[in-house]
Amino acid sequence: MWSILWPIAAFSAGALITAYRGQYTEYASALSDVIKDVEFVRDKATQYWVCDADPKKDALAEVEIRSGLHQISRQVYGTFSNQLPRLGSVQEQLLEFHSLCTGGDFETATRAADRSTASELRTTAASLIVDLRREKIRVSQWKHVFWVIGEDVIGHRAVKALIARGCRVARWLGEKLGM
Repeated sequence: MWSILWPIAAFSAGALITAYRGQYTEYASALSDVIKDVEFVRDKATQYWVCDADPKKDALAEVEIRSGLHQISRQVYGTFSNQLPRLGSVQEQLLEFHSLCTGGDFETATRAADRSTASELRTTAASLIVDLRREKIRVSQWKHVFWVIGEDVIGHRAVKALIARGCRVARWLGEKLGM
C-alpha cells in the first residue's frame, strides 16, 4: 500500500511546492521593481531638495517625484496587499518617505534648498530599501515556501495561535522562521 501512496504523495508535494515557489519568485521580482522605483524617486527628490527653486527644472522633477511615489504606492498596496502584515515597518517608512519627498515647500516658487530634508530623505530611503531587500531574501528561502503553504492551508492567525498555545511543532516552526 505504501509503495503506491508514497509516489503520489511525493508528486503532490513537489507540485504544490513548485507552484508556490513560482508565485513567490514573481513576488521577489516585484520587490526588485519597487526597490528600483524607490531608488529613482530618492535620486530625483534629492536633486530637487539640494537646489533652490527653478521653475523650468522643477516642473519636470515634481511630476517625476509625484508619479514615482504614486507608482510605488500602487505596487505596494496593489501587488502586496495580502503580504502587508509580513512587510512590517515598510508601510510606515513609505509614508515617511512620501512626506519627506513632497513635504515642506514642495511645488512652491519660493522654495530654498533644504539639505537636511535631502539627507533625511536618503536615510529613510536607505532604511526602506534594506527592509525590502530583507523581505526579498526571506522570500527566496525554502523555509518561507513551507511557511506560506502552512498559512494558506490553516491561516496565519491559526499558526500564531498554535504557537501561542504551545504546540511543539508550531513553536519549532516559529523558531526556525524567526517568529
